[in-house]
Amino acid sequence: MRAPRYDKLPIAEQILIQKVEESIEESLIDSVWSRYFWGFGIAEENGRLIQISVNRRLAPEGKMLKYIPDELCDATELGMVNFGTNVIPKIPEDIGNLKYMEICFLGRNHITNMPDSFVNCEYLRTLELQNNQIPSIPKEIGKMSGLVDLSIGNNKIKELPESIGDLSRLQSLRISHNKIKELPERITDLFNLQSLQYGDNQAGEIPEWIGDLEQLERLYIHDNDLTELPKSLKNLQNLRVLDIRNNNLDELPYSFIASLKNLEELYIEGNPMSDKFKTKLRVLSRLLPNLVLIDHQYLKYF
Repeated sequence: MRAPRYDKLPIAEQILIQKVEESIEESLIDSVWSRYFWGFGIAEENGRLIQISVNRRLAPEGKMLKYIPDELCDATELGMVNFGTNVIPKIPEDIGNLKYMEICFLGRNHITNMPDSFVNCEYLRTLELQNNQIPSIPKEIGKMSGLVDLSIGNNKIKELPESIGDLSRLQSLRISHNKIKELPERITDLFNLQSLQYGDNQAGEIPEWIGDLEQLERLYIHDNDLTELPKSLKNLQNLRVLDIRNNNLDELPYSFIASLKNLEELYIEGNPMSDKFKTKLRVLSRLLPNLVLIDHQYLKYF
């Protein structure tokens, strides 16, 4: 990649850059080779814009981006869009025109929509929309077959569509801090899922089929008003991190804990577990050769 020639780009892409620069009152062109490139700048290849980034978490200096210009949807060769940590209120309805986009960071904004056209982005691998005000996601999200990492936590989502089970390449699903009280059973079709973050959704219970996700390595189900855990959790033999903080669990079955031979981190604080139980847990942990942390404490200090 070389430094972009502003005047050689298509008119729509020039207008896009101009509007973004006007919003943030700063030049993107001058920042192409800055140390903030991942968070701030643009890149061009063969006369087309392929990356654009104004992420105020990675490049905190400067003004926030106030909106996404419609011309973004005409920059059809874009491979990465990074507008995280701004004050953007909505995503253009034609975002699906970016059919070659592989990475999209729009987290930490004020976004209230996730357009249905997103499902046309079949090459998209990473989609971050966390920390927004999004109430729902497209029913046909399963068409986004290239997704590996989907982050939609900290929104206002109440349910996941059944088609989410079609995301066969998905490895990480982050949906914590929403209002999703029930998970669709089709999540068991996510054979490559390694990390599930489902904390703080007022779930009340976790379904027994969760144990079918045998490839799962990290499970976060904290802050869900749980009074018991599904017995099938013992099937998660690849589990390395289990976070069950801030629930209503009195005890954990010893046989359940002992069966998780690869467990490295266990988080249980904020539950009404007795000190007597914690003493037993310390003894039982000797059966788990890989367990090193309980509630952020190394075992020798627990």
